[in-house]
This record gives sequence, structure tokens and C-alpha cells, in this order.
Amino acid sequence: MDDKYIKEHSVIERYLTGQLTKEELDEFSFLLMKDKNLLKEVQVNRQLFKTLWAQQSDERQQAVKKPLNWKFLLVLGGIILVFGCLLYFIGDKSSKAPSTNTIPSEQPTLTPPDATDTIEQKNHSIDIEKEKISPSAPKSNNEATPTDEQASSQPLAANFEPNPMLENYIGQLRGGELVISKPPQSNLIISKNGKSTFQLEGTYNNKTTEELMLYFFSNKKEDYEQFQPLLTTNLKLEQLDDVLLIKWEQELDWPEGLYYYQIEGADSGLLYAGKFEIR
Repeated sequence: MDDKYIKEHSVIERYLTGQLTKEELDEFSFLLMKDKNLLKEVQVNRQLFKTLWAQQSDERQQAVKKPLNWKFLLVLGGIILVFGCLLYFIGDKSSKAPSTNTIPSEQPTLTPPDATDTIEQKNHSIDIEKEKISPSAPKSNNEATPTDEQASSQPLAANFEPNPMLENYIGQLRGGELVISKPPQSNLIISKNGKSTFQLEGTYNNKTTEELMLYFFSNKKEDYEQFQPLLTTNLKLEQLDDVLLIKWEQELDWPEGLYYYQIEGADSGLLYAGKFEIR
């Protein structure tokens, strides 16, 4: 992969949006470790992408807050009111018009019911009431069935769908400088009472004092494309002999689903990516 290939195939833009193939990502990551100028160019483009995403987000929020056209709504309401009045008067006149085709109906003569017939009708109505309250009557719609309760307790499948853009970065380490010992690259966290604890431990073998940032993302593609992390934090490093220790822990109140996290250096760019499920 040379400079010509990088420009013709928009490698930097595709790298920042997670669209590189596995082979391209491995080769480009290797180039970033050797070429400082290329690394700076990636950092500049990354900042431009973040600025652009922020501007687009502000424009969408302003569009949502745009005031309604009250004049148009008042005119429309007036038209509907006039039309409704016309329909009312037309219907009222038609109901008052006399009918020319009315045929007088003969009133049936009523005869007193026989006593035996009355007793039989009462017995028959009692039998019908017994059938209505029999145990074989169907359950009311308000009663929840076991299948309904089980379905409502199941998490949404969409919350666990993998994000292809972030999946490409899983397990990507840069030159062995950053070693994450906890959690594994793919981890399961059990939620208790809606709370779950994320623990991050590792070492960073780098003599520079660059700042490390930790980003958390949901599995939604648009959240990563617009760079809208759920949580952003600065990792504090502790010096131990020749390495820097990483130790970070926080309680999360996120719903069940699939989540991703990335560690980036201020100068080095993407250093590590992992994922975990909350259940």
C-alpha cells in the first residue's frame, strides 16, 4: 500500500468510518506505526470528521425546533369548520323532509302469555345463565398468558445486532504497546437490578506522555458514524517501572444489549477495540 493507493481508494476516510477490509486495515495500521506524517494526516482528518458530524447534529436539532406556521393552520382550521357546518345543515334539512313512500304498518294484537309458557321461558333463561358461568368459559383478554409474559421479558434482538464498522476493529493492537488484561476482547457482563460494572485493566509500554481516551458506543451504526459515544473518559496512567498501568472501573445503568469500546491515543490514534454484552 503506497501513497497513490491511499489517495485513489480514499483509505484515510474509509479508515475513520470503519469501511476498510481486514487486509487493508492490517496494512494501513502497520504504516501508521512507521510513518509519522501519515499519522498526523489521519489525526487532522479525524478532527475534521468530528467537527462535521457535530455541525450536522446541530442542524438537525435546529430543524426540529423550527416554529410551526400558525397562519396556515388557522386558515386550514377555518376551511374545515365551514365545510363541517355545510354538511350539518344539509343533513338537518334532509332529516326533516317528509317521506312520500311511507306505508302504515299494522299493529299486532297482544295476547296475554300462558302461565306454562312463562315458566318454561324462565327455566330456559336459567339454563343459559348456568352455561355462561361454567368453568369452560374462555379467559378474558385482560388475563396475561405465560407466553405474553415471557415475550415481554425478552430483550430486543436489535440491541444485540453486531455493528460491522466496529467489528473490523476488534482485537486490533498497535505494535504490542497496549496490553489489556481485563476484560477479554468479547465479554459478558451480568446486570443486577439494572446495574452492571465495567472494569478495565492493562499496561501501556510507551515512553511518551500522550493522553489516552476511552470511548463507549452502542451497536447502532448511526451513533458511530456521527461519533456520538455513550460515554467518554480520560484514562489515568500510573507509572510502574518501565510501563504505565491502566486501571478504570465504573457502574453502568445501560439496558441489555451489545456495546463497543475503543482506546485512542492523542498522537497514536486507535490503539485497542473491544466489545461486551449486558444481560
